[in-house]
Amino acid sequence: MQGAARAAWVICPMLAAMPAIGHAQSGQSAQSAQAQAAQLAQAGIDAGSILRETERLRVPDVPPLAPAAIPEPPAEPDPDAVTFTISRFELTGVTLIPEQDIQAVLADYLNREITFDDLDRALVKISDLYSKRGWFARPQLPAQDIIDGTVRINIIEGRLGEIQILDPEELAIAPELINRYMLARQTPGDFLNTDEVNRAIGNLNDLPGISAGVVLSASETPGASDLLIQAAPTTALSTTISADNSGSRSTGRARATANAVWANPRGIGDQISSSLMFTEGNRFANFAYDIPVGYDGWRVNSSLSLLSYKNVLDEFALLDSKGSARTFAVTGNYPWIRTNTRTVRLTTGANHARYENELSGEIDNKTVTTLTGGLSGDFSDAWGGGAFTLWSLNATWGEVSLDSKLRQRDSGDETRRGPQTEGRFATLSGNLARLQRLTPNTTLWVSLNGQLASKNLDSSQGISLGGPAGVRAYPVSEGSGDQAIIATVEIRHNFNDQLQGIAFYDHGQVRQHRFDYRPETTTEPNTYELKGLGVGMTYSLSSRAQLRATLATKVGSNPIRTSEGNDGDGTNDQTRLWLNLSVSL
Repeated sequence: MQGAARAAWVICPMLAAMPAIGHAQSGQSAQSAQAQAAQLAQAGIDAGSILRETERLRVPDVPPLAPAAIPEPPAEPDPDAVTFTISRFELTGVTLIPEQDIQAVLADYLNREITFDDLDRALVKISDLYSKRGWFARPQLPAQDIIDGTVRINIIEGRLGEIQILDPEELAIAPELINRYMLARQTPGDFLNTDEVNRAIGNLNDLPGISAGVVLSASETPGASDLLIQAAPTTALSTTISADNSGSRSTGRARATANAVWANPRGIGDQISSSLMFTEGNRFANFAYDIPVGYDGWRVNSSLSLLSYKNVLDEFALLDSKGSARTFAVTGNYPWIRTNTRTVRLTTGANHARYENELSGEIDNKTVTTLTGGLSGDFSDAWGGGAFTLWSLNATWGEVSLDSKLRQRDSGDETRRGPQTEGRFATLSGNLARLQRLTPNTTLWVSLNGQLASKNLDSSQGISLGGPAGVRAYPVSEGSGDQAIIATVEIRHNFNDQLQGIAFYDHGQVRQHRFDYRPETTTEPNTYELKGLGVGMTYSLSSRAQLRATLATKVGSNPIRTSEGNDGDGTNDQTRLWLNLSVSL
């Protein structure tokens, strides 16, 4: 562990000094301040775009697929077993699902020779049918003689008994709180709905500080089952540090990040978290408090983000570019649908941000207020060996307010048009991704995400193609615009428990301005594509340390490269190497 932690501090200066493969510096000849400002604008260097890219890189990873289930081989038939023929099943105790649905799953056992083992399998099919409908039932064969080919099956539709918590004294969360979660949608004596039980356990596991499972146990109440809650406390304080080269060239490529989480500080399933990120010219901090509301899964998060930046490139030193951002956000999250294999979440939120940018001593201010609402979800299935699919769809309504100097440039004048980003706007963003098992050690990852806009957007609300979270052959913030779509296809292969290799192809298309306001003489396309492919690996140095390396190369060229052939960050790298080392403490 100490070696891994030392490596994190050693790699940072290495990342800062490491040039990208195939790097060729842009010309160092003197440039006018106006030309430099235009190049900074192309690179997307302001408080809004820097904060946007910082938040983009904080998205958590997709969990790996669970091991594929290996079906048990069918039992060999007993040649000496007694056989008989059934012409009809008589069912008793059925109230929760239509009787004809049960008869349909039993039809395969009618009018042919079967054994008592076949009858046992028929009872299992009935239980499975109830389970698929979200209910718990115990089919039984009462003592009987088979008369006229009729077999009676008594179905005991289970009811909820008591909630029992094993070893509650070891938990940091009160047993009464656990009871309220488990009984949020059903009470003792109700028919036992297994979907609601699974939902309650899922909501319980969303509480920081606890890991819980449930088993059914015989109840003292006839026909009922008690729920035994097996819960254990989780780590109260966790910390992760990481080092990577995912920063912007203008504020420093090498980044050091530290994240800390304090789970359940008040004993109610709440959480305090903080995130700090440093580069040579960038400082970012996020502080958040997350709290449950009610007992059916609602959670509310309030957060404060602070950012300051300055340009660190000599070629832009004349501009003395720097700035800051401050945002406050409140978001709500609710599991609308939750089962063992499927989740749909409702999300809503409000955000208020203030941005300040200084260029050549001139300070500009703007505020952006947004309201968001959307749905996100995931589901797993057994198709093709097993898969996990994620999706989201979010709508944002907002308003941009500019100070007088920015407003003048934004609106334009008689000689030129401006982008006209001030005022109200709306965006629609979404993503669809699937992790598909191909073999026991190989998976296919396919993802598609993008954004639509109602008008020309402020830089804080845009979307970009380049960087380690997009088209990996291009630098961070490359291909920024109001609308974009990014597709990724990735093959992942686990060589062993420690090493995973990947091969990928990224393809993105961006529309720089929803409504192109530039002069007709502009030769730079408003809509263009960036493509790249490459390989990578993830290596687990230990159970707490992980190293990632990605090597990406461009496919084709950058349609908006500068006259020197450079990307927006001032480099013309054909191939890029992204590194990330993370250590959990």
